[in-house]
Amino acid sequence: MFQKLNDKLEGILEKGDHLYSPRFCDIAMEEVYSSTEELSRAGYNECTYIKSDNWDVRGKSLDQYHMLFAAAPKKPIFEVEITETSQKTFKVLAKNAAEAEYIAEQRYYDPHNYDYVLKPDDLVATEFHTVAEGGERS
Repeated sequence: MFQKLNDKLEGILEKGDHLYSPRFCDIAMEEVYSSTEELSRAGYNECTYIKSDNWDVRGKSLDQYHMLFAAAPKKPIFEVEITETSQKTFKVLAKNAAEAEYIAEQRYYDPHNYDYVLKPDDLVATEFHTVAEGGERS
């Protein structure tokens, strides 16, 4: 059960996520900062003894009986855009190619027509691109 809680340390932590700390047991993230420097400036300096290559998780004492917990990534976080391309050929009766494309497009976007739905088996390509700050792909 505790390992399942800490599986989140492999991905992206968010405010409200729960982790298991050997020192404090089940803890909830009050905040997630972008750097360990910000984490320290906000007063989160108590060690939780959570071992992670990806996250620094610390506590902040409010008084003798209450603590808050927060985390910061140890590595940069990148946004990765995944583009999937699916393809399938359909037969359409029409006067010409332009009309055939028009009919196929109308049927594809018709919410009541399920004949023109592409399925996972129709996947032909997948591309991965990191997204630079400002939304540009690199």
